[in-house]
Amino acid sequence: MIYGAYIDDNKPIDEIIKAIGDIYDQYNWLITDQQIFSDKYEGLFANKDYVWLTGKEFRKIAESNDLYAIWCVASAFPQNITLEEILKYELPYADGNADFWVDDVKLQTPLSELEIVIFDGCSCFILSKRKAYRDLFLENINGSYDLIENNRKTNAITTIITDEVRNMQEYIENDNFVWLIYHAIFNNIAIDSKYDSLLINCKTRLKTHGLL
Repeated sequence: MIYGAYIDDNKPIDEIIKAIGDIYDQYNWLITDQQIFSDKYEGLFANKDYVWLTGKEFRKIAESNDLYAIWCVASAFPQNITLEEILKYELPYADGNADFWVDDVKLQTPLSELEIVIFDGCSCFILSKRKAYRDLFLENINGSYDLIENNRKTNAITTIITDEVRNMQEYIENDNFVWLIYHAIFNNIAIDSKYDSLLINCKTRLKTHGLL
């Protein structure tokens, strides 16, 4: 089973690692799909498919407070796992990865213990085989929530909305429209009054399923 925790904020990687137990030195680290800005370490990350670091090396870099990541996956591997073994798998990535939002997420490399993901400069999360890391993230990072529980709830909600949209006389095949209805229900975003009956139907079903 994989555990996950999420926050709608771009936290520094060092803050995340310290929040889950200051675990740098327990692992070697593979940094992939990185868009990282740094005055001191720009050359280390720029135009690289991956960067392989010991825990000591990663600690020095991250604790410098000279990293700003827009995209990044930092994967932690037990120290007995070699880079050669890891590179038999596809490199973990964040940009365009829809598998983060499914009901049962997986680590992208099965040999890893943990993924720290910086997503589009506006959110970050962890995925881990260890429940303790999820629990520490939730305990120590204010405003965070359980990624897996949230995925399952959100996917259940959008499934109902999609079903109701498909029942419309004027059927709209558009994922963006489904999310428009979602935000109209949960964030009070104004939409055309011609969709009032759709909103009522969606809310009725969501309440029936305990999702509203």
